[in-house]
Amino acid sequence: MIKKIWLIIFIITGAVLFAENEAGKPAGNTGETGNTATEQVMQLDIGKAVMLAEENNLLFANSVIDLQNSKLDLSNAWNQFIPGPGLSASLGTGGSEQATERQTSLGLVFRASLNVSAAMIYNARQAVLDYRNGTLTLEQARKSLAYNVKKSYYNLILLVDQMELLKKQIDKARSAFETILLKYELNIVPEIDKLKSEYACKSLIPDYDKMQNDYSAALLEFKHLLGLNGDVGVQLTDTIPDIRAIDDKQVSGLSVQNNPDIQVLAGNIRSSENQVDLARASYYPSLSLSYSYSSSFAGDPFTDNCFDGANWNGSWSAGIGVSIPIDSYLPYSSVQTAIAQKKNNVIKNKNILQDTIDKKQMSAENITATLKQVEESYDVLKINSEISDRAYVLARQLFDTGAGSYQDVRQAENDVMDANLKLLNARYQYTMSYLDLLNLFNIDEL
Repeated sequence: MIKKIWLIIFIITGAVLFAENEAGKPAGNTGETGNTATEQVMQLDIGKAVMLAEENNLLFANSVIDLQNSKLDLSNAWNQFIPGPGLSASLGTGGSEQATERQTSLGLVFRASLNVSAAMIYNARQAVLDYRNGTLTLEQARKSLAYNVKKSYYNLILLVDQMELLKKQIDKARSAFETILLKYELNIVPEIDKLKSEYACKSLIPDYDKMQNDYSAALLEFKHLLGLNGDVGVQLTDTIPDIRAIDDKQVSGLSVQNNPDIQVLAGNIRSSENQVDLARASYYPSLSLSYSYSSSFAGDPFTDNCFDGANWNGSWSAGIGVSIPIDSYLPYSSVQTAIAQKKNNVIKNKNILQDTIDKKQMSAENITATLKQVEESYDVLKINSEISDRAYVLARQLFDTGAGSYQDVRQAENDVMDANLKLLNARYQYTMSYLDLLNLFNIDEL
């Protein structure tokens, strides 16, 4: 009998050491595993995560550069209305065998010209539209980045909470196995119960390891999104929010017209309409203005005073010309074909815009319905979670006293895990749908 008692103590001690070795990840919303004591861990709430992404994300930085290029193009667009000046100077000298004096010449010429056409106006307008579209595209990129950061952040929290639930189930299964092992050594339960209990405990460990690997991969993607190095330690401080009711009337009063995608499409329509006007500009006449002034030195620049106005002879000329296109008015000319194609592009862009608006409105209705469904079922899921906890406590008490079976305990463990997972996933689904709704209407809060 004493040998059996020592054997049981040895087995329980080994099980405790096994539990410490397999525990792996600590409970709570931690960001890294295996951090050394000296490693600095960055505390991240969801607002700071979005701010870091805007500062460090490389693709978002490219969007900022694109807007800067559009601004440079806008600044340069007005130069076409400035006459193109030019200044040239010439100096020559020469002679012949018959001539005893050297022949020299010095001349200065100033020219300025300007071509004026209707296309210049629409080109300048296109530069303005491109800059405005650039601001819309940058805002679209900023909203999309913040949306993806928040989704990735909450996904990490979900994985941590799921691992915590699985760890609790492993602890319960290990506790049940230790109890059955003790009873088996005392010949109270058959070997089949010991084997089933051992399998139920150890079969969960690979699932936990896989979940840790999934978390590590998701964490690396999250860091990349924030522009952080993979070896930077992070700790997520926020949690998945609780479900709160949303006013249906407030949602119904919102418009998808403020959605960044729709605003960008509307900007594309304005640009395509300007392209039609730009093509039509080929119908209109163009005006060319020119002016030149030339002056030549009458003396020898090497011996005479070049700064004496009496030695200079000047002349000027000014001109104006009008060019009227003829081929643009011919049927099926390249200009008329281009205008027809660009008009079709306007129609296509308007169709895309309307289709996008319709899809966004349908998405708003579907998301609102999902939020309502999760909200209505959440109370039932909470009650089920409480019931499963009480059922597990009762099943374990009966089993420990010999009045219950191991199958009842195992079923109760699975029920607790299933109920808690459903409760957690409901909060996560509600949070994701809430983010989808905010992103859809381009608002911060409801």
